[in-house]
Amino acid sequence: MNLGGVFLIRIDYTNDYPFKPIKAKFISKVYHPNVSSQTGAICLDILADKWSPAISLRIVLHSLQALLDKPVPNDPIDAVVAKHFINDHAGFVKQAREWTRRFANGDDQIKNY
Repeated sequence: MNLGGVFLIRIDYTNDYPFKPIKAKFISKVYHPNVSSQTGAICLDILADKWSPAISLRIVLHSLQALLDKPVPNDPIDAVVAKHFINDHAGFVKQAREWTRRFANGDDQIKNY
């Protein structure tokens, strides 16, 4: 589901990295079942219980891109958006495109960050 936006992500790591997972969250608002529409928190197993010191930042970024392309509605962080995805996929895509147009437009959000 490529919507063509430019999404800002905040990535933090502690002194325990790579033994503790990277912390990542979306700064851009994203209409997605696996991203909190309120906080930008991300539901992705490799950022939690599936973390391994062998997981590089590159793998994290590729995994986030894959998650954006293929939502996992049966493991949501935003149940309302997941329900929309499951029950009205066309409506979900329309809403996701609108949020992308409004909140993931590149230059404006970088200036505001």
